[in-house]
Amino acid sequence: MPTARTALTSSVVNGKIYVLGGDNSNGIFDIVDIFDPETNSWSAGPPMPTACLGLSSCVVNGEIYTIGGINGGYLNTVEIFDPATNSWNFGLPMPSTRLDITSSVVSGKIYAIGGSTGKVVVGTVEIFDPTPTSVAESSGIGSSTILIGNYPDPTSSAMTLQYSLANESSVSITIYDALGRIVARPVVGEMESAGEHEASFATEDLPPGRYSCRLSAGWSEMFAKMVVVR
Repeated sequence: MPTARTALTSSVVNGKIYVLGGDNSNGIFDIVDIFDPETNSWSAGPPMPTACLGLSSCVVNGEIYTIGGINGGYLNTVEIFDPATNSWNFGLPMPSTRLDITSSVVSGKIYAIGGSTGKVVVGTVEIFDPTPTSVAESSGIGSSTILIGNYPDPTSSAMTLQYSLANESSVSITIYDALGRIVARPVVGEMESAGEHEASFATEDLPPGRYSCRLSAGWSEMFAKMVVVR
């Protein structure tokens, strides 16, 4: 490899091997090295948005998803590389921060499995469906919660989240920026009755960019994308 390092990840797209992230004695890297077995040669790809080590990666629909890792703190970031456009984008963060996880794809869904959060080794399994949709559904224990949608999107001053609860549930809503950092908690542990609800929150103090909303209701968790513009 052009850069010797450890704690990296690799994925294959269209017969080429993409080697991402990692570290050595010189620091933590955002490097993307690409090996083409047909020409027996290496080339450089655009750097990752977040330098990290201990991350995982997998491929869905020809795009590479890099997941989790560590750089100063444990990460829940999901960053997406599209070899067709040679560009990076951000995905919805994992619900939990972890490094040294493994990931696999089954029927188009990403399974992020295991890893650690500091000194604690975890058996967590989180499942992400990258299919774009305005409606997300998650089944809990004896309940069904539906995230109907969010509007307006994009927004400049405020966002409203619409959702439906099958049963009375404790509801929390958390807003993350593109790096997986919490920027707002408009709803925290409020008991809400079964039926349709709306929650609105101001976005005028948020910098322009992509964000994700995490709705937790009882045992169910759903995510929605949002874009803030000026």
